[in-house]
Amino acid sequence: MRVVLFLRYYFYICIFVLSLILFVYQPKLVLADTQTQSPFDSLGSQLEILFNNYQNAMEQNPIGLLTWEQANEIFPRHAEIEVIDVETGSRFTIQRIYGSLHADAVPSTTIDTQTLQSIVDGKYSWDRRAILIQLDGRYYAASMNSTPHGNGIEGNEYPGHFCIHFIDSKTHGGQAVCPQHQQQIQKAYEQGGQWLSFEEKWDILMISEGDVPS
Repeated sequence: MRVVLFLRYYFYICIFVLSLILFVYQPKLVLADTQTQSPFDSLGSQLEILFNNYQNAMEQNPIGLLTWEQANEIFPRHAEIEVIDVETGSRFTIQRIYGSLHADAVPSTTIDTQTLQSIVDGKYSWDRRAILIQLDGRYYAASMNSTPHGNGIEGNEYPGHFCIHFIDSKTHGGQAVCPQHQQQIQKAYEQGGQWLSFEEKWDILMISEGDVPS
C-alpha cells in the first residue's frame, strides 16, 4: 500500500512540476523567430498522454483470459509461476508437472505448501477456487482445487498434485468441461484485479502497448 501511495504522489508531483515549466517558463524560452519551435511546445500533449496512461492503468481490467490451448502453449511443463488466491490475496509459487486436458501442478516448496494450507484453513478439498496466474508479465484468470492426488514431487510436503483449469479445459474423468471451474475463472476475471498493485497494473499496460518486451 505504501508503494502504491508513493507512486501516486510521485505522479502528481511530476504533473505539477511539468505544468509549472509549461505555463511559467515557456514564454521566456520561445525564440524571437516565431517560426522556431520551443522544446516545450509538445509538453501539453505529452502530459495528456501520461495522464491517460495513468487513468487506463487504474481503470481497465488488468486480468486476461486464456483458452486451454493458449495456456498449454505458454505454461509448459516444469515452468514455475506465481499464483494469487482471489479470495484471500495470498501468493505462492507453483510448478506445472504435466496434464493434457488441464494443468497438473504442485506447490514449488514446503513454504508454498504451507501457504496453500493456510488459504484452505488446513483442509484440502475439491472445492474450486478462483486464482490468478502470472505468465510473461501478465495475470490471467484460472481455477484450481487443493486436494492432493496422483503423483507429485519430492521435498515440498505436498503428497500429489492439484488441478488448474482455464477456459474450455476438461477434467480427466469424463473429459468434460467443468461448469464450477468455469464459474471460478469468471470470478477471477471480474475480481482478481483488486490484488494487483499500481506498479503491476502499469507494467501490464506497458506490455499491452508494446513499450515493454513481453
